[in-house]
Amino acid sequence: MLLPRSARTTLLAGALLALPSTAGAAALAPSGACYLMEPTQGLAMPINATASGLAAGQSVSLRLSRKGVVAGTSPAAAADAAGNLSLSLTAWSLSLGSAPSKEVAGTLEVIDTASGAVVPGASAEVSIANLNYSVSGSRGLRTWKIQGLAALSGNATYYAHYFNNGKYKGRLKIGTGKGACGYLNTKRPLTPFSKIGRYDVVIQASKTYNADLPGFKGSVKVTKRYR
Repeated sequence: MLLPRSARTTLLAGALLALPSTAGAAALAPSGACYLMEPTQGLAMPINATASGLAAGQSVSLRLSRKGVVAGTSPAAAADAAGNLSLSLTAWSLSLGSAPSKEVAGTLEVIDTASGAVVPGASAEVSIANLNYSVSGSRGLRTWKIQGLAALSGNATYYAHYFNNGKYKGRLKIGTGKGACGYLNTKRPLTPFSKIGRYDVVIQASKTYNADLPGFKGSVKVTKRYR
């Protein structure tokens, strides 16, 4: 039987009111903009992120991918009653080579465990890079390449600190890196001085040497030929 228009409108309104309420728009907030891999040991920097707007108790995981290739997926976890959840991806790997180079783009996504689908709105772009350095050239100005220290220290201006027999001898300002991970490719002298000898070198994102800060360690031998 065809219901009068007013009756149909009343029934439709009642049906809409009876639908279960949905969670707010989902979102994903990574704890940082850059994440690093240490190429010699294959170690990866943990990726922590906060998801919101999920359904209460929804089981999800955090996935990192690059150009459609999955680099790692975290164990599943359930959202709290408010639809919020902290996620951590500690095991991931991307093929980036071993040399310090410009960062690449990666995609973080929240994956619904039941369906295997990406939760709409719960994705974010991050930068991925190798944590490494190199110094090349045989005389005069050398090519310094540094990547990743900015993400560990919050500062992208790099310095080389020199030691001889355990005594601090001076520093060289190398330059300021660019991008979220702090990539630097520049030409600078091998040392700030020309006195013959062997020097231990520590590269840090700090004007003042601090043994508690992250850095790269190496050594250089200054000879007469260097002059």
